[in-house]
Amino acid sequence: ERWLPLLARVGNTVRQFLPAAKDITGVKLMQISGGSDYEKVREYLRLRAVEAYWDKVAAVEEQHPGCADEAQRYMFLQNLDGKWKQHLQDMDDLKNEVQFQMYAERDPLVEYKIQGNYEFVELFKSMRRDALFSFYRFIPPPNLAEVLRVGNPRQDSEAAKRMEEEGKTNTQKKKEGEEDTAELIRAAAQASRQMNEAKKNRKTEDSSLTSSRTEEEEEMAMKTADAANEAINKGIEELQAQFPEMISTSERTTSRG
Repeated sequence: ERWLPLLARVGNTVRQFLPAAKDITGVKLMQISGGSDYEKVREYLRLRAVEAYWDKVAAVEEQHPGCADEAQRYMFLQNLDGKWKQHLQDMDDLKNEVQFQMYAERDPLVEYKIQGNYEFVELFKSMRRDALFSFYRFIPPPNLAEVLRVGNPRQDSEAAKRMEEEGKTNTQKKKEGEEDTAELIRAAAQASRQMNEAKKNRKTEDSSLTSSRTEEEEEMAMKTADAANEAINKGIEELQAQFPEMISTSERTTSRG
């Protein structure tokens, strides 16, 4: 009798998942277990869950042929989308929380890996549980085939046609974009070549101006040097005329040598 409250809670949970399993109560589960063999209870609940699943598939297929698999896929993806977003948020929160493990002299990285693995396993458990719960409680609407786009050749053909047109449009836009990009590249390359040619021409002009200026400067320097030499020679000649006893510097140097 001490296990009866626990089995009663199990029966309540099963009835929440399986609306058709109203006969599953704590008393019935106690009778199935025989008071001690709870593996019989587990096997019984597993069989009832599988039976309820196939009954739901048959009911959906009877009302909307070909829609049962698509409905399950839709519900699973809906659960996956919401659960995955929440999982990413939980992992961000965990990243901030594990920093406090340093105060307990624990490695935050190790704690993050342990807790992250636990969160990931729980994510898949909750996705399977919620997807099954949604399917067990699922009541198909009258326009299920239209919502899931199943079994309507006209809609499928129209959707395929729209997708094909969108694909062609995207391809054309991509092609035009590539052509515009290629044109810009060609224009940039041409502008670069023109700039390089202009730089080369400017350098040539500068070098020619520099060379012409250098020649003029050298010529001017030579003329200045010649004039200076002439002035020096003329001064020497005048000194020699006034003072014949003076000799030239070269002669003086030679006599000393």
